[in-house]
Amino acid sequence: MALIIKDRVLETCSSPGTGSVTLLGAVTGYQSFNAAIGTGNTCYYTIADQNGNNWEVGIGTFTSPATLARTTVLASSTGSLVNFSSGTQNVFETYPAGKAVTTDTLAYPPAIGGTTPNTGAFTTLTASADSAFNSTGYLQLPKGTTGQQPGSPATGMVRYNTSTNLFEGYSGASPAWSSLSGIVVNNDTTSSAYYYPLFAQVTSGVTNQTYISNPNYLFNPSNGELSALELYMKNNVLGAAQNITTAYTLPVSTNAITIGPVTISGSGIVEVPSGSTSVWQIVFF
Repeated sequence: MALIIKDRVLETCSSPGTGSVTLLGAVTGYQSFNAAIGTGNTCYYTIADQNGNNWEVGIGTFTSPATLARTTVLASSTGSLVNFSSGTQNVFETYPAGKAVTTDTLAYPPAIGGTTPNTGAFTTLTASADSAFNSTGYLQLPKGTTGQQPGSPATGMVRYNTSTNLFEGYSGASPAWSSLSGIVVNNDTTSSAYYYPLFAQVTSGVTNQTYISNPNYLFNPSNGELSALELYMKNNVLGAAQNITTAYTLPVSTNAITIGPVTISGSGIVEVPSGSTSVWQIVFF
């Protein structure tokens, strides 16, 4: 069943009372409900006395070949279902004022995009110019899981991801969908890749600003290795642990120095790669 709107649909009927209307055929120059609406479909209708002041506007359901059920009354001369008890009535399809949507900015109620836009629910609403929201309330964005992201996204789309609990936008770049709230701080201890260090006060949540260096300053989460081109000493003092308790392999072609005395215990071991020019020197004072 569908709502059908057609032009030039006009028939007559005779005294339908308050029940369904039995249509008597199209008026010359017009089409019948049977031809225009089709059985099982709904339409907006008007019934009006040819001689009198009775009229009714509503939503009707048409059944072939000639029956129009007055399903819902929208307006009438009595404010409710009208009892057409005598005479001949015209029955025609109409477009009720209370259901009208228009692009005319001078219309009342105001048109969509007019000075005071109508409210309503729309399947698709497209703005052809810049848009401003002046309320002190909210604008509710679409939301869904990562798996519910649009199948054919377009650059500039914005939504709320209920899987990550973050607002995200689509850029088309890599990653295509990225957080609008900043970067998730992750307590990663397994990745063996090298990353720019992120300085934050927490190991979870969202940060709005990151501080990154260049390839001369990197961090490997899997082994905790932090590499820097040079070290900075506070007040010309550089501290070092006296105990080596975990295994460590000196990188190839790298020289290392340890300030002694130093104790190797537990699983601690320092390995210099065989066949390498690497050197590990312990200096005692």
